[in-house]
Amino acid sequence: MKLSERISLAGVTETLEALMGKGEIAANQFRLPFNRQHWRGQSGNWAGAGIGSSIDFQDHRPYVPGDDPRYINWQAYARTGSYSMKLYREEVSPQVDLVIDTSESMFVDSAKVSCAIEFFYFACQSAWRTAALLNAFQINGRKVEALSNDAIRMGDWEVAEESREQTNHSDWSQIPWRAQSLRVIVSDLLFDSDPEELLSISGRGGACLLLFSPYTNAEENPDWLGNLELLDCESKERARRYFTREDVDDYQRRYQEHFALWQEAAIRHNASLARMKAERDLADILLDETARQGGVELCR
Repeated sequence: MKLSERISLAGVTETLEALMGKGEIAANQFRLPFNRQHWRGQSGNWAGAGIGSSIDFQDHRPYVPGDDPRYINWQAYARTGSYSMKLYREEVSPQVDLVIDTSESMFVDSAKVSCAIEFFYFACQSAWRTAALLNAFQINGRKVEALSNDAIRMGDWEVAEESREQTNHSDWSQIPWRAQSLRVIVSDLLFDSDPEELLSISGRGGACLLLFSPYTNAEENPDWLGNLELLDCESKERARRYFTREDVDDYQRRYQEHFALWQEAAIRHNASLARMKAERDLADILLDETARQGGVELCR
């Protein structure tokens, strides 16, 4: 099913083009935190960590025995009589590996869908405007599909269908992560997979790992009192149950414990985890992230 059809089925009243436009507007003020990573790699327009071959040098330092004499600043020597070294910076293209979770739970609420899509396109625009090398994927359970940049730009891509093997796990090891990339994952994290294992796998190779998790008020504080019929969005199974105040309190406790485990694991693996309240404007969410020096920074 096309993305535009899928979000409409989820009750989103805005068009896909409108959501894409909001992400693009946000990229005028904010961007992914490219300054958190020391970049190495293909030629581009971003200051890297290695020695480059640019005509202009950015800095200098005193010469020490063993330095490459080709980088001695002879003009400075003529003026001062002291040897100094030209410091060049290679110009590189940052690498961004972007993943969006397209499992059924991401489409339960129209506000959550809108928030996720807006942020996904903000991240894409942020990468494109920085001339970063963007690899994008969608994941549904254990199924991973690559998304071409052209398809993303046009909003013309199919939402991955869940595999026939029913699972409440997400397997991030199937994603072809690049070494030293900026890895951005958009997911509600509502699955049984062990955060420690997933973050250990996804944070390898000198990467900078960023998690953005959309959620809604109804998800965090449900009004489940009395007789209700529940629908499992993943299995499509229905069940009737009577909920008391104690049942709701127990759910909220487990919900908070679930995300506390994710936050603790993120800290241990030096990853950034931002929970995005879907009812808020994207710009407000991103502004909060810059304030806490998390997964977003202001454009310069």
